[in-house]
Amino acid sequence: MERTKHIVILGAGFAGLYSYLELHAIFHKSRKVNITLVNKNDYFLFAPMIHEVATGNLAPSSIIQSIRTIPQCCLNEFIQGEVVKVDLDNRSVGIRRLKDSLSSTCDAKDECVVNYDYLIMGLGSQAHCFGVPGAREFGLTLKTLRDAKLIKNRIIQNFERAQHETGESRESSLTFVIVGGGPTGVELAGEISDLINNELAKAFPDIAHFAKVIIIHGKDALVEQVDSWFANKAKEILNKKNVTIRYSARVTRVDEGGVYIGDEFIPTRAPIWTAGVKACDIDIVSGGLKVETEPITGRIKVNSYLQIPGHEECFVIGDQACVVDKESGQPYPMRAQFAVREGKVVARNISSLIAKKPLREFEWRDKGFIVSLGKGGALADSFGVKFSGPFAWWLYRTVYLFKLIGVRMKLRTALEWTINLFTPRDISKL
Repeated sequence: MERTKHIVILGAGFAGLYSYLELHAIFHKSRKVNITLVNKNDYFLFAPMIHEVATGNLAPSSIIQSIRTIPQCCLNEFIQGEVVKVDLDNRSVGIRRLKDSLSSTCDAKDECVVNYDYLIMGLGSQAHCFGVPGAREFGLTLKTLRDAKLIKNRIIQNFERAQHETGESRESSLTFVIVGGGPTGVELAGEISDLINNELAKAFPDIAHFAKVIIIHGKDALVEQVDSWFANKAKEILNKKNVTIRYSARVTRVDEGGVYIGDEFIPTRAPIWTAGVKACDIDIVSGGLKVETEPITGRIKVNSYLQIPGHEECFVIGDQACVVDKESGQPYPMRAQFAVREGKVVARNISSLIAKKPLREFEWRDKGFIVSLGKGGALADSFGVKFSGPFAWWLYRTVYLFKLIGVRMKLRTALEWTINLFTPRDISKL
């Protein structure tokens, strides 16, 4: 009888979670595999809607799903912890258990080692500050639920502070600078502007008109990942929301008082950094064969089957993987729809390895792109058809609602969105 294979999944983002769900679908009621899932948090975060938590449209609980509520029948163990080492030669993973988190493997120990037959690495990405002095220390990022809470609290705190200030101090409190005009930056700018112009204008009527939202973007067009139609439409919608856009401008320093563009200083107590992301550090990965990475984003280069060359039992997916499109020769974008597909392909390839069958190459044709710019404003490209306005905004919400995992998450989000149509969004601190 063939030995049960141990599959270890690192990370429970889109890539890791969907790889597990696909493995569950393949091996349900089978004893061929044991699966261990490792993640820092005990929940899955629906990151594409995190900006709505940061601006009061959604409660934090609306975009998270407990890992313990996903199908457990194929999950041998869930370890809440931080990956500290991946030893490719010995096929083992070192894990530091988080405080107050217990598991049968790491019980009563701060660190433990888990061996694997097959490894799926989907540890995701982190904010990329490009070495700008002070950006990491003083800038607010938007990658985690904690980040979203900090941004929302900072916005409310700055308005409360500004009630008792005048002149430059008030200007600094009410100037919200977003560094980066990619999808996250423009979505956040649109929502912050809506928040200021509606709920905060009513709560702080004497000072709200002093508030400013500024995007500082290093390129000459917003959302440069897609075509010029998106850039022009995004500019048009954001201008109507009184968002100022600084093109071809690069932040050179950030401190507690504001941001610098060369010698120019913009005072702000709310610098928000959305200028880019990079893969989580691979310093933890060791092995006799060198693991190659993409220079700018630090993503691990994999073959067309999503394996690390020389370590065919180790797969890398999601934002941590550099997967090259054969037609364009360029890496696929770091977006959720690619992570979901990669997770499914990897699960099937592991099944094929166990069954000694040929592997499937990762191929993808982009289904489209959608970005929300606040209430009633969104841009969408669906199979080559572009549209904007209220219908695009409705489509954005419909698409994301169906992509949410679990009935509870769907119902909670739908209810909150419906309530927001008729009542003010929540402006309490988190």
